[in-house]
Amino acid sequence: MAYSLLYPVGNSDLIVNDHQRFWNFFDTTKVVLDFLSSNEGVEVAEKGFKFTGKNRIPISISVRRHTEIHEEILHSVVLPILIPTIRKVMQDIHTKPDKVYLFGTYQNPPDRQDTIPAAKIAKQFLNQKYKIPLENIFVEEISLSPWSYDKMADYFRSFFEQTPELKLNVTNYISLTAGTPAETLSIALMSMDLSVRYIYLPRSSSESIEVKLLSHLNRDRYAAIIKELVDSYEYGAALKVTKESPYAPSLRLQALLEAMRRRMLFDFKGALEEIRKIAPTQKAIQMLMTTLSALAQADKIKIMEEVFHRIELCFRKKDYLEGLALLFNLVDTYLQYQFYASTGYNIEKKKGEFEEFNQFISENRYIKDKDAYWNKPTRPNLRKLLALIDRNDRRIENIEEINSVIGRLEQPGKTHEKEISILDLRNHGPYAHGNIGVTEELLKEIYPPYGAEGIINDLRESFKTVFNIGVNPFEEINRLITEWLNLEI
Repeated sequence: MAYSLLYPVGNSDLIVNDHQRFWNFFDTTKVVLDFLSSNEGVEVAEKGFKFTGKNRIPISISVRRHTEIHEEILHSVVLPILIPTIRKVMQDIHTKPDKVYLFGTYQNPPDRQDTIPAAKIAKQFLNQKYKIPLENIFVEEISLSPWSYDKMADYFRSFFEQTPELKLNVTNYISLTAGTPAETLSIALMSMDLSVRYIYLPRSSSESIEVKLLSHLNRDRYAAIIKELVDSYEYGAALKVTKESPYAPSLRLQALLEAMRRRMLFDFKGALEEIRKIAPTQKAIQMLMTTLSALAQADKIKIMEEVFHRIELCFRKKDYLEGLALLFNLVDTYLQYQFYASTGYNIEKKKGEFEEFNQFISENRYIKDKDAYWNKPTRPNLRKLLALIDRNDRRIENIEEINSVIGRLEQPGKTHEKEISILDLRNHGPYAHGNIGVTEELLKEIYPPYGAEGIINDLRESFKTVFNIGVNPFEEINRLITEWLNLEI
């Protein structure tokens, strides 16, 4: 969990004695740097450095378009912009930044307004005053013209590409006060993939403030992209964008998106491992942990509940092929589950035989045509057997309604110049043995009048006694993700 300060150094960054904005900033600050390096008669002060020696320094000042050059004894150097900037950062994070990047210009040939000596002076001050290790203070040399917007955009784009560790920071503070307009605009625009706070020292103020407009624009831009992907249940794509956005430092958001990505792949154990990385302080996370734990243990009720909600999502996204494949699975899973729950006999094939299933057939007198069922636990046979069990042995709650819905799903409707049922669409589509495409119009033809919506409503009504059918749990998680997107920065 690291923090960085990125600071373009400008001509207003040093006050030498009582002078600021020198005609030859480069030469003046280079002499100051040489005196600092000698370390003779130098003291670290609250706002910069004090010099107690008799060193003389050239002062070049423009007065009414004329340049005046004279020498003075150097007695003080003040950093009027850097100090309130670093204080603002430290107030926010309650410590010093882990790394500082100082951007100074050094053109070829050197320009009289180049700032590389001033950047090196700032580095010494940060080290000596705030005890930031020298190895964590980087003076970045800009050899291009700092007045060219295109060149500065290219420079900072390249800098951020070559410094990927900034994406892992909790926050990168970027100073927009000093430096040329081209530098400050370019560093602001090129840093928008990071977790950033932009800070600025208003004129005549002693305290830096955050430029919230830029910070919020950047955050909102990425939040909108992530939310759109999440609302489409594209958790993997949302995670990829998150890792490349200002939200990258949010480990809990990444863990939740990864958990949901694995959940969509039916990797419930992997999803549970991810969600356990998040402190269960919110009810939605607690419920998700409970659900994933049951799914990881192959709880049949929970799995059917999960498949139902996934069918609902698929139909909502108009992904009818996957929805029908899951519908096929739900019907078969329910029939096998209900048979075991009602009889205690498993439907499991061993050496070509369904031993327990056949044992049940042979033991029950109310099953007349035993040959029709023997070793054939097909969907139609299981439906008939459950109806027989309900009438002759033990009551199966809502079995008539469920059988009715399954019967309708098996009922052929005329389309593609042949009779085909909703469940058979799966077999005739690319998820099984055919190439029939599935559209909303086709579903309405076979399952009139509402098609996919009618299937969901019928499943919801008939299976409500089998498993919990309430608010889709994916919607609950999506709401939580949206809430976090508004809070994380």
